[in-house]
Amino acid sequence: MGKKRGITTVFCSVCKRGNKHDVLRDVERTVFHEEIGEHYWDKYEILQCCGCENVSFKHTSGSSEDLDDEGQPIFTNKLYPNPYIREPIADHY
Repeated sequence: MGKKRGITTVFCSVCKRGNKHDVLRDVERTVFHEEIGEHYWDKYEILQCCGCENVSFKHTSGSSEDLDDEGQPIFTNKLYPNPYIREPIADHY
């Protein structure tokens, strides 16, 4: 396996709690649309839980159009699989 890129804490869908995760691979991308004057940022990470070793994917995105009160970009994080989806009810069809 290649060099690890760091540690992050996210909610684990298997452990059902916030856990430290190794960042196995990450890719960042910045796009500037000159005609409309907007920047877009994307970061993609493959994560492995330090507890159960489950592998997941995290996408962080933002744009120059979504800013906080101090003018800093607001970033949105999405985890795959979504750890917040409710488990199915046992023995219910």
